[in-house]
Amino acid sequence: KERAVYLPEGKWWDFWTAEQTEGGKSARRAIDLATMPLYVRAGAVLPIGPVRQYTSEPISDPVTLRVYAGADGHFTWYDDDGTGYAFENGEFIRAECTWNDTARTLTIERDPVGRMPLPHAVRVELAGGNQGRLVTLEPNGATVKL
Repeated sequence: KERAVYLPEGKWWDFWTAEQTEGGKSARRAIDLATMPLYVRAGAVLPIGPVRQYTSEPISDPVTLRVYAGADGHFTWYDDDGTGYAFENGEFIRAECTWNDTARTLTIERDPVGRMPLPHAVRVELAGGNQGRLVTLEPNGATVKL
């Protein structure tokens, strides 16, 4: 019915409820058979893709980049076709995503090493905040104010 989880120092977000908690201590979380305790560190940018049954399944919905505010953060977004070895020849996407918590901006910069273009659009949202918004990406990326 309940589980204790130790969270290191810092601010943390409950993935399921979007409630914030301070780390450096154990947190108690109600659980059931469908929900396990899952916490995300403040400053994280979490890519959430449309559900697929297999990696090459065609999708029409955009990837969502969910930002967990409360600290600056950075991550490298990587994607490829998921089916072969074309990535060895540069057929992949790599973009640096940087969250500036003070300015409330997410900057997405395409790494020119990968030859695949960025997706035309992504949905960007704040955890626990708005429903997000669809952002059209330029060939080299975008800066989004949240």
